[in-house]
Amino acid sequence: MDEWTAVEKVSVPASAIGASIARAGIRPALNDMSKPEREIVELLAAALVTNAVRHSGMSEPDVVEVGVYRNDARAVRIEVTDIGPGFAPASVSHRGFGLQVLDLLASRWGVDHELGRTTVWFELRR
Repeated sequence: MDEWTAVEKVSVPASAIGASIARAGIRPALNDMSKPEREIVELLAAALVTNAVRHSGMSEPDVVEVGVYRNDARAVRIEVTDIGPGFAPASVSHRGFGLQVLDLLASRWGVDHELGRTTVWFELRR
């Protein structure tokens, strides 16, 4: 199992501007990555924040938590956490564009449910 170290955590409003704030907030933690890698991570993080806002039932003043984690294997893991009911990846019969892109670009991804919170995460191995 990978040992992940938190390198950045950002709280963004559960609103239409949340995704752009998340992109800007995580960018400093991605400085050592190539531009294409950074753009992939930012795109996927923004898509997950957008999904959290759209599907969780949250609204301002609620916040979506975005965490950036790194490990010794030079991989990055992004976690997007909200207070919505979440979903099981296998049960999604018609995935939206964001999850299709996530499937194509992430090394792996998943959904965790804990204490009334849902975390959708992805990893990008370099």
